[in-house]
Order: sequence, then structure tokens, then C-alpha cells
Amino acid sequence: MRLQESRFWTPFPVTTTPTDAETFAPDLYWRGNVWPCVNWLIYKGLRRYGYDALAEELAARSLALLEQSGFWEYYHPITGHGLGGKQFSWAAVMVDMSAPAS
Repeated sequence: MRLQESRFWTPFPVTTTPTDAETFAPDLYWRGNVWPCVNWLIYKGLRRYGYDALAEELAARSLALLEQSGFWEYYHPITGHGLGGKQFSWAAVMVDMSAPAS
């Protein structure tokens, strides 16, 4: 699956720009960072189409971001450092990913 290629599936997936792209700059908006709302949408899609194990792995890695860095607007895909605005409530959608699948 393309999603699991190392250029997207970093230590803290999922990057918004592939790591091998010339424009990859994860400290800048939409240049390879990890966004909670995007991860949540990918998680929901994976669940819907039966990729439950991959969805669980994405959920675990997303929750690791919260545990390590707290609630941020977006995150660095390699280090997991929080970036952008601090205490962003939309990071809470990653907590939803830990709820039992319905």
C-alpha cells in the first residue's frame, strides 16, 4: 500500500508531502508535517475499507504524538515535535482514534 511507503509512513505518519519531494519542509505549513485532522480522516477511511490493523497502527502512532508533545496544530513527522499553534483542540480527534471501533 502506497500509504506505508517510507516517504509517507515516517516515525509519526502521515506526511502531507513525501519526504523525498523537493518541497519537503516539515517545519512549514503543508510541506510534509502531520495534521491531526488529516490522520483522523485517513484512520476513518482505513476502518471503512477493512484495513483495521493499519488503522490501529496509525491510531497508536498518532496518540504517541499527543503523549510526547501535547495538543498542537500540527507535528514534525520525524521528531514528533509540536508545531504551529499550541493547545489546538482539533488534536483531540486523535483521542477519538483510540475508542473501540464501532
